[in-house]
Amino acid sequence: MGRMLILLGLLTATLLGCARRQIELGDFKKFTSVEGRFTVEFPGDPKQLNRPMPTKIGTIVAHMFSVQLGTSEYVASYSDLPDSLTEVQRNRFNAKRALDAEGPGIARATQSRVVSERNISLGKWIGREWDLQS
Repeated sequence: MGRMLILLGLLTATLLGCARRQIELGDFKKFTSVEGRFTVEFPGDPKQLNRPMPTKIGTIVAHMFSVQLGTSEYVASYSDLPDSLTEVQRNRFNAKRALDAEGPGIARATQSRVVSERNISLGKWIGREWDLQS
C-alpha cells in the first residue's frame, strides 16, 4: 500500500496562524495514530475527520487530526493510496507533485496564505510542513 503523509506544521502538526509561537512547548502532548503509524504533538486532544477526495487515480481518503486553538488550527493528515491501483498507476503517482499542490489548495480553502513551507519526512514517507496565515 502506498502512503502519502501530508504533514502540516511542526513534524505533522499544521499551523494556521501564529499561535504556535504563543504556546509553550510544554503545553503540547503526544498523540499517536495507530492506523496512520505516526506520533505527533498537539496542544490538546485532536478531533478526527476522514474526508474522501476524488482524484485521477481514484478516491483517496484524507485522515485528518486537528486541534483548534483560538484562530489557529494544528493539523496532521495522511492518506493511503487505493489498494486497487495497478503497479503502473502507483509508479505514475507523484507524491511530491501532490504535496506541491496541497499547500496552495489548503490556503485557498481556508482563505489564508502560505507564509512558509519546508519538506519533512517520517521514516521513508515524505511530507510537507506549511505555516499559513489568514
